[in-house]
Amino acid sequence: MKIDAAHAHQRAPPKTRLRVRFQNGAEISEKKASDTFALALVEFGLDRVRELGKMVNGIPLISMQKHEMYTQYQSGRNFVMTHTNTKSKMEILEAVAKELGVQIKVEIIS
Repeated sequence: MKIDAAHAHQRAPPKTRLRVRFQNGAEISEKKASDTFALALVEFGLDRVRELGKMVNGIPLISMQKHEMYTQYQSGRNFVMTHTNTKSKMEILEAVAKELGVQIKVEIIS
C-alpha cells in the first residue's frame, strides 16, 4: 500500500475561539475557547448555572468537585467542565443564556 505524501501528515483543524457579547455591551473573547466559555458562565453566575443541572460528557457542567479525567476551569469553589469542542461550547452557552433569560450573541472566530 502506497501512502500519498500529501496526506501522510493530517493537520489538525485550525484552532477556533469564541466571542460572547452580552446585551449590556460586555464582550468576552479570550485566546482559548475554553477560557471564553468558562468566563461567560461566570458572568451568568455559576450558582445560577449549576441550578440548571446541565451535564457535559456525563458530568455536571458546574461542579463543586474536580474531575480526575476531564479538563475543568476553576472559579472559586466551582469547577466548569470545558472538555468539549468549540461548537458544543457555543451551543451550551446559547442554551444556558436562553434558560436564564439572558440575551447574548456567541460567535466562533479564528
